[in-house]
Amino acid sequence: FSELAEFIDQPFKTYSSGMQARLTFATAISIDPEVLIIDEALATGDAYFVNKCIGRIKDICASGSTVLFVSHSIGLTTLLCQRAIWIDHGQIK
Repeated sequence: FSELAEFIDQPFKTYSSGMQARLTFATAISIDPEVLIIDEALATGDAYFVNKCIGRIKDICASGSTVLFVSHSIGLTTLLCQRAIWIDHGQIK
């Protein structure tokens, strides 16, 4: 899923921050969780990988899992969420 096969034998600490985020996210969504918490995980990465992740998140939601999605992106929140809580300066709006 991470598309890092040619680098997978290199130490994780040698990866760029984008590569680390890609591998970490791919690992986290490789299972079928009951609850998945995603906190700004899609803020980095190229458009192709972000779209691939969105598809996987939608699959996880469709499976009946609970997904808590934290984002500053209204577009992604609208795309992925049925319900949302907007917090502004610590207050629910």
